[in-house]
Formats: sequence, C-alpha cells, structure tokens
Amino acid sequence: MSLRRVLVVDDEKNITFVIKAILEKGGFGVDAFNDPTLAMRTLEKPEHPYCVVITDLYMPQMSGMKILSDLQQKQPELPVVMITAFGTVESAVQALKNGAFDYITKPFEQGEILAIVEKAANT
Repeated sequence: MSLRRVLVVDDEKNITFVIKAILEKGGFGVDAFNDPTLAMRTLEKPEHPYCVVITDLYMPQMSGMKILSDLQQKQPELPVVMITAFGTVESAVQALKNGAFDYITKPFEQGEILAIVEKAANT
C-alpha cells in the first residue's frame, strides 16, 4: 500500500512543522506549505495525490475558505480540514456549510488532529 499523503497549508511555520511531525508519526506522508499559492499549484499536479488537505482559515495571501472553495470545484471528493486560532461558531458553521470535513481550533491536541485526519482519509 502506498503512503497516504496529506497537504498542510498554514502561514505559521511552527504550526506546519508540528502538524507534519504528528501526521508522519501517525504513518502519513506530509507536504507542508506556508504559501497557499504554492500549495494550490501542487494540488493541481496529478503526481501528488492527497487523501486530505489541512488548511489554516486566516492567511495573508489566501484564506482557507478560498482554498476550500477552489477544491470544492476542482476536487470535491478531497476532504478539507480547517484549522484556526480565531475560531468562532460562525466561522465553524460557515466552513462546514461550505464543505469542510471538519474544523479544529488551535491549540489542538495531537490525538485530535491525527484522529480527524485518519477519519477523513478513510471517507
């Protein structure tokens, strides 16, 4: 079985580092980006098939909602997990209404993020 790959997008380097370490320990391959534009270009390449995308909700270059919206149009079967340090009930509801698989607020538990990605990868 090939390695299940996850794409992580967050403008904070330390967050992508932590998520990458958690998921790799859990048996996933991870490509982490701090630049959402580069991440979206990578998603368009067929040689990079991902089973889950994790994206921050608020980033300077491109919002997580924009990434979610683009993926809903281009790859609707790809589960997208939103993460944010500025979680509100409204933003969570909006993300889920727009098709996000799940919504996690920072700081998150290691087990929580791994369990959600595992669940998303198996859908």
